[in-house]
Amino acid sequence: MKSINRYIKSHYLPDKSVKSLWKLLIGARTQQTYFDAVMQDLLPVYELYPNVSFEAVTRLVRNDSEENISLNNNLKLYPYFYYASELSFSSFVLLLQTVSEYLYHSSDYLPSSNRLFIQQHVKQLFTKIKKEDQFIQLAQEVDDLSQYIFKSTGSCYFIHFLHGHQIRPDSYEQLSKQFNLSIDEIKSQMITEKNLMLHAFKTREYKLLSYLYVRTPLHINTSDTYQRLINGDSIDMIQRNKSVRIHTIQDHIIEILIKDYPLDISNHLSEQEYITIKEIIENNRYGKLKTLYEISPIKDYFKLKIAIVKYKMEQCK
Repeated sequence: MKSINRYIKSHYLPDKSVKSLWKLLIGARTQQTYFDAVMQDLLPVYELYPNVSFEAVTRLVRNDSEENISLNNNLKLYPYFYYASELSFSSFVLLLQTVSEYLYHSSDYLPSSNRLFIQQHVKQLFTKIKKEDQFIQLAQEVDDLSQYIFKSTGSCYFIHFLHGHQIRPDSYEQLSKQFNLSIDEIKSQMITEKNLMLHAFKTREYKLLSYLYVRTPLHINTSDTYQRLINGDSIDMIQRNKSVRIHTIQDHIIEILIKDYPLDISNHLSEQEYITIKEIIENNRYGKLKTLYEISPIKDYFKLKIAIVKYKMEQCK
């Protein structure tokens, strides 16, 4: 996927190691890798290539072709995990299939997704739509979503992958022939459309489709910390109760913020501190936190991390 690879190459920061980028692309489950992705605006491609070799990633970053560098500037991806955009899109497809089959009084069909999480998620929303007779509202929101994506990307390939009553999705090969485009180009554009769709589910005022906004699951220990924070426990209290280092709890908080779970950070970073750090971030682009730390008047790695994540995630608004 050439356009996506150009995006990766243009956002990869040379002061980061190739190994860190490789771990990002294969989806290493570490808080450091999550943070590396945020620092470089690479969350949308985290775990995009789970089977890519280290050698292939090395070739990608060392390819100095001017074409690779110059043709990526128009690609806009929002800071959401690739995995989350896939889950949301699968939920969207299953919802429309469920509604379509219901309206045709059909119950004998193969669901587009067999993942239990997606099926349960869609079932809850479908029950709400049916109970409140919100089918027209749903149709209006789907129409708005399609127009929004087309206006933003110039394409709406996702509609060719929808399921419905006696309607089957097209294959990439069929779309390639229909639009006279390579399969590579269509796959790249689908990544962009799914990323934008997730953004729409979060930011546009959809009464129904907003329920399809999906967050990447937290690690088990992070989830436990999150529940304690929501219940009002302080970092020090959680650290003592769990018998771990305070930096571990701080890493949990960074993961919570990166994965976009709501959390009040005012006790950890003041607005003035954020403004100060934000100015540094806007005027400097580094991959290593230590470099920003050295030029920051606020000598606190935790505050720096929070500010960086907050700044990057503000693109989602």
